[in-house]
Amino acid sequence: MARPGFIEQDLEHLRMSLDRLYGLVRRILSRSLEGLRSGKPADVEELVQIAEEMKEIVEYTATLFIARYQPLGEELREALSAIRVSYDLYRIARYAREISLLMTRTEGIQPPDDVVEASRIAEEALAQAYKAYRENDEEMKRKVMAADDRVDKLYTARLDTLRTAGELPVRDVAALLALRHIERILDHETYITLSKETRQI
Repeated sequence: MARPGFIEQDLEHLRMSLDRLYGLVRRILSRSLEGLRSGKPADVEELVQIAEEMKEIVEYTATLFIARYQPLGEELREALSAIRVSYDLYRIARYAREISLLMTRTEGIQPPDDVVEASRIAEEALAQAYKAYRENDEEMKRKVMAADDRVDKLYTARLDTLRTAGELPVRDVAALLALRHIERILDHETYITLSKETRQI
């Protein structure tokens, strides 16, 4: 039977793999949202493909850890949560890619203030969400949930304009789509903060 020290070493390897994925996704999101704010699309396609490969590494490492040690309690919870967080990080990268693709088709159109505000909230909340996960930081968790609420309200307010609008100009259509992607990013950031609570072991 494997010694406990080996279990901790393998857990640390899993954490490092997840940290690397987080670092890449943070770079993807930052690049994409900066492109959104500037009206100049950012090319993140290759980075998103790398993120997918890194997600698969995290999933494989966590699955192998569970199969090898058949852990219980906190060790099992951490391995399972790593799989869930890797998925959420990858989905954030995918939504960032969608924002970049949107900007490619609407290049030069400056986003309205609500989109700019939402983009800054999402970028800041990613760091807060990962800290909440890695350090069990309740204050960061509350900040992410508050950020999620703020972006939900921005998105809902933008949706409400459809009730009275006739034909929407391209800028408003792009803003609505961008806010929808950002709203989904905040959802996944929230899921990251809750990843260790979604199942009882």
